[in-house]
Formats: sequence, C-alpha cells, structure tokens
Amino acid sequence: TSIHPRAGYFHLGTMEAFAFRSQLSIMLLFSIDLVIVGLCSNPVEAAVYALLARILTIVRSFIQSLGEVSWPMLAQNQEAGRGWSHLLLRGNAWIYGGVAGGIAVSLLPFLKWYMGPEWTASDLLLAVVLVRFVITGLQNPAGYFLIGLGQFKPLARSIERELVVASILSL
Repeated sequence: TSIHPRAGYFHLGTMEAFAFRSQLSIMLLFSIDLVIVGLCSNPVEAAVYALLARILTIVRSFIQSLGEVSWPMLAQNQEAGRGWSHLLLRGNAWIYGGVAGGIAVSLLPFLKWYMGPEWTASDLLLAVVLVRFVITGLQNPAGYFLIGLGQFKPLARSIERELVVASILSL
C-alpha cells in the first residue's frame, strides 16, 4: 500500500487489490444470501434458512481448519507443499462428501425433534444449502493453495464467480 504524493489517496498494488477483492467477495458470499432470503421470503422461512446456514457454517469452519493451518507450509516450501496440497484436496473432498451425507440424513429429523416442525426446513432447501456447503468446502484447500503461492488474481475471480452462483441460488 502506498500514498500517492500529490493526490493524497491510497493506492493498492496489484496483488493487494486482488487479495482485497477476494476478501470482500468472501464476506459477501457468506452474508448476502441471508439478506436476499430475508427480503424475499416470510420471516419464518428466512429464520429457518439462517438456522441451516449457521449450522453448516459452524461445521465448515471446523473442517476447514486443516487447510488454514497448511497454507503457510506451502508458502515456505512450495515443492513439499504441493504434495501436501494434493493430498489435502483429495482428503477434503472425501471429508466434505461424508459430512454432507451425514447431514442429509440426520439434520432434518434432529431439528424436527429438537426445535419442532416449524423450524424444520424442506428437503429441497436442505439440498440447496448442502450443495452450497460442498461447493464452498471443496474450494477451501484450493483457495489456501493459491494463497500460499501468492496467486490472488485467480483466487479473486473464482470466489467472485462463486458469489454470483450463491446469490442466484439464494433467489
């Protein structure tokens, strides 16, 4: 970051600008859908959607911790990090698939028992939220791999595409 001497404004370098774009897109990715659903549906449906989104966000943040820990290793030693990243990508896919399958068969009956039928989402809504969960989960190790390599431009573009798809699905 630098300050332009004549105009007095901040100027972000190219890498910093793409890093900022990716962070802004991530923030919007995990918040804009709740706003859209809240505006386009009744309060009970919006609350049920928010409940599902929150549960899956907690699960996703727990699973993605391995990727968060591993990207600095890639930045330090790119050759060893590449092998680890490929293993992490494959393992992450299996983990997210297994967790999504477990959630698909157990979450709705649990919510119906624990919170009552009015707080239980439809099968279609759960399927759409689970698809989003798997898509965002599968991109995490790849995103950390790109962060470790300093490739912020492709990262920002892929997250922006993901944001567009998530916004369309929330509508």
